[in-house]
Formats: sequence, structure tokens, C-alpha cells
Amino acid sequence: MGLDEILFRGINGVAGQSSLLDWIGVELAKPGNLLEQRKGVGSLFFTASR
Repeated sequence: MGLDEILFRGINGVAGQSSLLDWIGVELAKPGNLLEQRKGVGSLFFTASR
């Protein structure tokens, strides 16, 4: 089982179990909350947002 499948199963396992966890998931899914895209010289970098 790959990392992506482990994350998928973990996220789906807690979905609907707690309104707090659901809210955290929605907030983290919004653009700019977890990762932000920055354009470098000819490439695209993902960095943790401030």
C-alpha cells in the first residue's frame, strides 16, 4: 500500500466521525492554507505558507 492510499484511507476513515475534524479538513483544503504555489525561475515550487 502506497503513501497516497494510506492518506486516502485515513482521511476517509475520519470523515463524518467528528464535526471538528470535518471542519479542519475543509479549512486545510482551501487554497493557500497548507501549501502555496510560487513560481521560481522556469519552475514551480511548493512551499509551506507563512
